[in-house]
Amino acid sequence: MADEVRKYDAEDSVRAVLTDPESARFSRLFVSRQSGLPVVCGMVNAKNRFGGYVGDRPFYSVGRVAEIGTPENYDQFQKAWSELCKAS
Repeated sequence: MADEVRKYDAEDSVRAVLTDPESARFSRLFVSRQSGLPVVCGMVNAKNRFGGYVGDRPFYSVGRVAEIGTPENYDQFQKAWSELCKAS
């Protein structure tokens, strides 16, 4: 599968976990292969339930599973991000 297709699929996976999927704005997407598997990493900015944009948040997506960094999961997310999302 081409990296551009992986990025497109990752955007869909991230949108699936957002409150307002249509508001998602993606940036700095790249594919990392640090773990041996292709992982799409990048930033997403989307609206919260109050209608305001929350600012860029890091995310990674492996297959159809996406995780977005939030203040609530910061430590766990940062550990995974540092292992999975190293630019080649």
